[in-house]
Amino acid sequence: MSAENTSKTILIAEDSSVILNLTRKILEQQKYKILLAKNGGDVLPQLEKNTVDGILMDINIPVKDGMQCTRDIRAHADERIRSLPVIAI
Repeated sequence: MSAENTSKTILIAEDSSVILNLTRKILEQQKYKILLAKNGGDVLPQLEKNTVDGILMDINIPVKDGMQCTRDIRAHADERIRSLPVIAI
């Protein structure tokens, strides 16, 4: 476990409570801070009000799917948001 993780925040965009809880538990054990978005409509508001270091994105998330969320992130006016790493789950 790296001490670097203590200041890293990951947004998990996932609607399945089983996958969400498992992913959260694994990352919290590694000392990551976790933010949650249970649907695609919550992703950009979370990114705009919080400092996030990376995103784990469900491709089949409701409201707005993960592909559209990622396109919206890449087209965002804020470079901080636009350049975030997004990993599909």
